[in-house]
Amino acid sequence: MDAQPRVREMPAGVTWGRYLTTLSISLLTMLSGAQCVHLYYRPLEDFDELIEARKKELREQMRQSESIDKEDLGS
Repeated sequence: MDAQPRVREMPAGVTWGRYLTTLSISLLTMLSGAQCVHLYYRPLEDFDELIEARKKELREQMRQSESIDKEDLGS
């Protein structure tokens, strides 16, 4: 029987330290980039207005659909 513990190798052949360092730096870079986009472009600044406009469009479409349905039933 083999008394020595088996050392598991990482798939890319790197050490755990190198793997965790690369993972941490990648995550930090991704989060920083997302934050920069939100600070620069401000994509959520007019989100509430967009939602209200879309709701208004959908309500109007529903009214039109209901009026068409009523006309079809009356014919």
